[in-house]
Amino acid sequence: MKLLYRGIALLVILGLTACAGVPGQEARLHPDGEARALTSADLVLSERIAAEFALQQGDAGAHLLHLVKAAEASDQPAPAKAALRAALAASNLPLAEAMLARFQRLAPDSTEPRAWAVALALHAGRSAEAWSLASPDAGGKIENRSLGEALAAVPVRERVLPFIERTIQTSEDLSTALRWCSFVHRLNESNLALILVSGLVDRFPERGSALAWRAQLKRDMKDNEGALADFRAALALDPDSRFLRLSIAQLEDAAGDSAAAARRVAEIQPPDDLVVQAQVAYAARSQDAALLRDAYEALQSLPEPRPALRLQMLGTVAERLGQPAEAITWLKSVPSGPEQAESWLRASVLMDQQGDADAALAQLRQVRSLAGIDREALVSSYLIEGNLLSRSGQPQAARALYGAALTQLPDEPQLLYARALEQAELDDIAAAEADLRRVLAIDPEHADAMNALGYTLADKTDRLSEALALIQAALKLRPDDGAMLDSLGWVTFRMGKPGQAVEFLRAAHAQLQDVEIAAHLGEALWASDQREEARKIWREARLLEPQNPVLLDTLRRHGL
Repeated sequence: MKLLYRGIALLVILGLTACAGVPGQEARLHPDGEARALTSADLVLSERIAAEFALQQGDAGAHLLHLVKAAEASDQPAPAKAALRAALAASNLPLAEAMLARFQRLAPDSTEPRAWAVALALHAGRSAEAWSLASPDAGGKIENRSLGEALAAVPVRERVLPFIERTIQTSEDLSTALRWCSFVHRLNESNLALILVSGLVDRFPERGSALAWRAQLKRDMKDNEGALADFRAALALDPDSRFLRLSIAQLEDAAGDSAAAARRVAEIQPPDDLVVQAQVAYAARSQDAALLRDAYEALQSLPEPRPALRLQMLGTVAERLGQPAEAITWLKSVPSGPEQAESWLRASVLMDQQGDADAALAQLRQVRSLAGIDREALVSSYLIEGNLLSRSGQPQAARALYGAALTQLPDEPQLLYARALEQAELDDIAAAEADLRRVLAIDPEHADAMNALGYTLADKTDRLSEALALIQAALKLRPDDGAMLDSLGWVTFRMGKPGQAVEFLRAAHAQLQDVEIAAHLGEALWASDQREEARKIWREARLLEPQNPVLLDTLRRHGL
């Protein structure tokens, strides 16, 4: 599209170059043979296109020249202003003077040209003239927006900043002065902005807005401690400010005192969804159950109707508080919209955890029937159901489910990976390997698939060298991953190196208190003549999962 645009622009430029700087009209032959006039508007458009083309080519001189020609061909002030801006940026003061004169002539009743006259005077080093031009006595008050736009076009910051500093220091309107401080900050002059706003804090000690603005500036400059002090001082002057309380809470949370942040926002009256969501987040991070209960009650007390996001949060907090039945009720009540599928999926997980697998399965199937369900939610519904079937001792059903899902979502890596794990459990190693290799063809850096394939080959086949290479490749992507260290320890053990395997398996067991890792570690310890420690590891693992099949098989093989 851009190349086509440039090509059209070039044709227009070539066709109109001869008349580019001439205002008025000139005859041109229309394609149907009729002579028609080329208007000033046509000339302006052609020069503006040529200017854009030159800018894209990095030719600032041509860009300025075409803008000047556009201004000369137009009786509107906007092209003159555009040319004036470009001339200032290029420090071409004679052209800037000419375009300013044209701008003033075409906009005689506006104060905007005077703003640009101030900018031009500053650029030329005539600061006294600039100050005089900016005075309301010179023809009315210039709008701050216009003056800011003009000053931003001056490339020599050192000539602009003293003018702004004087403007701030002489202003009796705090709001205006703070806007100029913000302008200085946007010019990447944060230290000067801090000095200027500090002067305003001293001049207007009874106004919290100066303190609040300085606090925000300090926060931007990573001085959180100074920002917090200023926000608190501002709050003392304006105790009803929601903005100040939320800002203080944010900094308290960043300093590690999430409980103080939760209490801070709880004081805001009247509360609304934004405030209570912040209260919930801080209370959750504080890990203070009492604060989280307070936030839950505040969330319930907000006026109805309850929007979907609030219902979802109510379910999340109820679950966090150990009230799964309430959580399920809230989550199932989330209406159609972006939050519904995620909420209903979570409800199904909680139903399963409560021992109601049938209700969980029904909920999952209901999720899949939702209109407009997105791919991520659809995949999650299959993964949750497959996991539920697998844990209930139905690996064949889980595999069949993933197969049906893959007909709807071909080559979905998460479903291929999940089906591969089920097929490995069913000792269908060829099918498991095919799925995992398909995942790696889609995503060559899928570390989990590498590890799963390596572990499957190490555990179920004699292709140990291949298994080792896959596991080592996975560990390069995720160094020190506990599951992958377990795989490395297990393949090392299978290669007849139990002493070295113990080292890897100890590291894995320290990270993950997983029963299968404990079974592997005990196996390596036993083979290394550290049988008492092996028995201890197995005993502890059996307390966690008495019926774990890997652990039970290991114990049987050792007569325990």
